[in-house]
Amino acid sequence: MFKDLWRLLKTQRGLLDEAHARTSEMLNETRRMFEMVVHAIKEDVAQDFRDQIPRMDRDVNRKQIEVRKKVFEHLAISQGDDLLLGLILTSVVGDIERIGDYTKNIGDLAAFFAGRLEFGEQEALFHDFVRRTEELFRLTQLAFFGHDESAARQAQERYHDLALEADSTLKAAFERSAGDDRIAKSELAFLLLLRYLKRVGAHLKNICTTVINPYPEIGYFARSPGKS
Repeated sequence: MFKDLWRLLKTQRGLLDEAHARTSEMLNETRRMFEMVVHAIKEDVAQDFRDQIPRMDRDVNRKQIEVRKKVFEHLAISQGDDLLLGLILTSVVGDIERIGDYTKNIGDLAAFFAGRLEFGEQEALFHDFVRRTEELFRLTQLAFFGHDESAARQAQERYHDLALEADSTLKAAFERSAGDDRIAKSELAFLLLLRYLKRVGAHLKNICTTVINPYPEIGYFARSPGKS
């Protein structure tokens, strides 16, 4: 016990810095995962390419545990100093872990279909949602690691628009298929992907709220500056 305590005392100053660095690695890795699974949907890729996603997801999970451990060790020794930063980091890595899970779900869906997925009339809409989600990744990294409130607010508003459009598209699809017991595989894949993209966007938005919201309101839409 004393040996562990001594080790922590010697290393405590760098623990939060290390946790922050691991958080950055996690967000970068989930962004790469997202780009890879989108590529897998667009192209008929080799199985070993698809198999990378679960390995990357496990690495994200491992780093989440590592960040939590470093934050806990730092706070246990520092007697509460940097408590807020530690709480924020543990919140952020939780959102990143969920992004990894939803991204893996997208990869799983791509693996269910042989060859390239095509969405017919909805092809352009799918690519638009992908583009907007990729932009949310960019804004989130800029907001959180660059402490950029403007980027955080942009991401929040863009997620709001994406979520509304995803919901309206889903509603329209159900209305079109009313009374029909069957739904085309491409339509089913498209709707599932839309939900996954929305959830990825939601967790990116949550990360951005850590830049502009007080801790109790993390995850909720921030009020515009100047509004009560």
